[in-house]
Amino acid sequence: RAAAEAAAKAEDTAKAAKHAAEEAARKAEEVAQAAKAAAQEAAVSAEETAREAREAAETAMRVTREEFATKTEEARKAAEEAAAKAEEVAQAAKAAAQEAAVSAVETAREAREAAEIAAKEAVTKAEEALKKAEEALPARAVKAVLSSKEFMLVVCLIVLGSVLGAVLISVGLGFIL
Repeated sequence: RAAAEAAAKAEDTAKAAKHAAEEAARKAEEVAQAAKAAAQEAAVSAEETAREAREAAETAMRVTREEFATKTEEARKAAEEAAAKAEEVAQAAKAAAQEAAVSAVETAREAREAAEIAAKEAVTKAEEALKKAEEALPARAVKAVLSSKEFMLVVCLIVLGSVLGAVLISVGLGFIL
């Protein structure tokens, strides 16, 4: 009974770790979506600015010779303003992308830490379960089970699987971001 309770506690801890990792992945995805939206907005704004500059240049070509000098000056000013606006938009997009990257890295680090903590807790819970199982079973049966190669193999695979899962979650978050 004590071993079953300890195993249930270990399973609850593993579920909590999985939930924490899923939450971190969701947050990282939201940050990535925000960065993508900012980049798209910047691209649209830059395209509109380029279109405005092109229209200003076309207008300058169509004017008569008498208006050419004044229209050229206006077109030059409009082009300078458009270039300045495009540069501002590009800087804003770059800043937003940098913020998103920093936030994504932080979220991935938090997810990795949460997975490591959950793995440590699962190992602690498993050790507690083993202690309770040792107390509940005769010493001879416990020694036979604990010293068996199959039991050690299962324990090693569980620990290795937990660590591998945490690493894969971290790597997956790294590729998303």
